[in-house]
Amino acid sequence: MRRGLGRGLRRPLTVAAAKVRLAVRRMEQSKLSNVEWFRGIGEYKIDWGPGLRINVAKDGLKIIILIGGGTNKRQQQDIDQAVALCSVGRCCVCGIWHQG
Repeated sequence: MRRGLGRGLRRPLTVAAAKVRLAVRRMEQSKLSNVEWFRGIGEYKIDWGPGLRINVAKDGLKIIILIGGGTNKRQQQDIDQAVALCSVGRCCVCGIWHQG
C-alpha cells in the first residue's frame, strides 16, 4: 500500500465527489427537498465538509445542473455565474442547452 502526501489529499476529493454523485442521483429521483430556489435558479445544499452546493435550473420537468460541487467560499461567485448562464439562455457547462 502506498503511503504519503498524495493518498491523504485524494480521500477528501473522493468523498466530495461521492457526495455530489449521490445528490445528483437524488435529484434524478425528483427528491428536491434540499434545493432552495431564488433568482431563477436553485441551490442544492450538501451538508458535508466545506458545505458543498450544486446550482441547478428548471426546464419544464427537467433539472439542469449549472455548477456542481461549489463550496461556501465561492458561493456568491457560483450563484452569479449560474444566473448569468440562465439569462443568456445557455444553461449548462455540461453541454445541455435550453432557453431560459
